Amino acid sequence: MFERFSLYKIDNIHQIPFDSKLYSKYKYGDHIQAKKFGDQLAHAFINQFHSFILKGEQQFICISSPFGCVPPAAFFIFKTFCEILNDFLVENGREQIEERKIVRVGTISEDYSLLSRSERLMRINEERYFIDKNGLENKFLLFLDDIRITGMHEKNIIDLLAKTNIRNRRLFIYYAELINENIPPAFEHQLNTCFVKSLDNILDIINEKSFILNTRVIKEILRSDHKQIDHFLSNISDNLLIKILNLSIESHYNLMKEFLPALRQIESYFKNRENNVMN
Repeated sequence: MFERFSLYKIDNIHQIPFDSKLYSKYKYGDHIQAKKFGDQLAHAFINQFHSFILKGEQQFICISSPFGCVPPAAFFIFKTFCEILNDFLVENGREQIEERKIVRVGTISEDYSLLSRSERLMRINEERYFIDKNGLENKFLLFLDDIRITGMHEKNIIDLLAKTNIRNRRLFIYYAELINENIPPAFEHQLNTCFVKSLDNILDIINEKSFILNTRVIKEILRSDHKQIDHFLSNISDNLLIKILNLSIESHYNLMKEFLPALRQIESYFKNRENNVMN
């Protein structure tokens, strides 16, 4: 049994084996694309491991990529993957999967996709991961994420399992994997921003009515300049504005000096909008 499965392998940045613009839209909240990618990944996984899935005796535990309060884009691939795998298991008389989460404590203000391999290692060491090991005995673990670039997150999870004395059989599953080590990790940023290059592009996704908020979108807003944020806020609903504000505070972004000016701007904008409604 392999320890890693990926639907797409990236060996040449000029020959991406999937639609990079749709991937960019997915990373910034396009829920329709997330569901499509999850569907593709689930069916590829079932086709590749059909016999193992049906003949295995262990229950599958599906575990999403680590997050705190706000899920990353990969979580929505994960949800569709789990739904499709569950349907297949039930149709074939197998036990349903159980969904689990690795809790991440701490985060960084920088765009992770811009960092070098050494910078990623340094930043990721600032994060802490937790997993509940209760009920994992004799279960097969499936760890799901959207893309593997340097393997740093995978290594962190493996280290967590070792520290927690979780020795289950496991498989890491990715929508895509960078297999050419000569390609700089910052290539990930090119991929993520192939379509979304500004908050205006995020507004385009919101207006397509398939938008779902994720941690990348919130951080992108908080890293933007005053003028961009003002334009963005003037074009979103009250409900979305409140959600961005509340989730930012729940995620403790208000304690990060890099995000504080933007959060104060959003709070001020919200209060002014409330006052205008009351008047």
